[in-house]
Amino acid sequence: MSVLRLFGRSTFVLLDFCFHLRYNTKKGKGRGVSVIWAAVLTTCRGGQCPDAALVDQTIDCLGELGLSAEAQSTLRAIRNLAARTQSVAARLALMWALIGEGGIHPFDTPLPTDAKSEKPLCGLVYDNHGAPCLLASGIAISLAHCDGMAVASCTDEGRIGVDVEPCDRRLSRPAEMVRRYFSPSERRIWEESGCDAQQLLRIWTRKEALGKAKGLGLAHIKELDTMTPEEPSYTELPLSGVIATVCQLK
Repeated sequence: MSVLRLFGRSTFVLLDFCFHLRYNTKKGKGRGVSVIWAAVLTTCRGGQCPDAALVDQTIDCLGELGLSAEAQSTLRAIRNLAARTQSVAARLALMWALIGEGGIHPFDTPLPTDAKSEKPLCGLVYDNHGAPCLLASGIAISLAHCDGMAVASCTDEGRIGVDVEPCDRRLSRPAEMVRRYFSPSERRIWEESGCDAQQLLRIWTRKEALGKAKGLGLAHIKELDTMTPEEPSYTELPLSGVIATVCQLK
């Protein structure tokens, strides 16, 4: 099923104007794990953030496609417009990935009454590791967004995590960040790079992606070492202006 066919031409034009949809969905293999990902810019064609009316129109479109009333209310309740825009864009990216290449409709699976998630998103529930997945199919998904872009990834084998950071992110105390959160091997890699800011962000996105795949929060991020011999598969996505990394666990 094509995204254009699902949305309808008029809805597609609205979404494309609001969120600058991009046909950059990719499907590849990483150590035998099938991975699909998609990215959506969170700005209008003119480079500005969509206004509240356009964002709400987009939520209406998602509702017409099957997004639950509760999930719509959750999105509308986000008071900060930039945060609401990024959250909506993340749902669009997920739909783009699942439908555009996977042929899977993210809204066709009803949530069970005892779902752990109090705020279901696109018919998703959380597995025993705390990672989101599609209930019936068992497809694992992960969402991330930063200023200007939202990224979604999914796999039908194992677990997955994705993180994205802007390339121009300024860190006021990088050495303190490394000391606090990096493992000795990660710190060595960063120091060997000449304490390069891009290398720091590259390692950080790997750690965040690994933590998401394992269902762990920031409190456990120092326990994760992305440089071990048993490290999972990492894929850096070819996106301009950001460093985006997908981690796959079987």
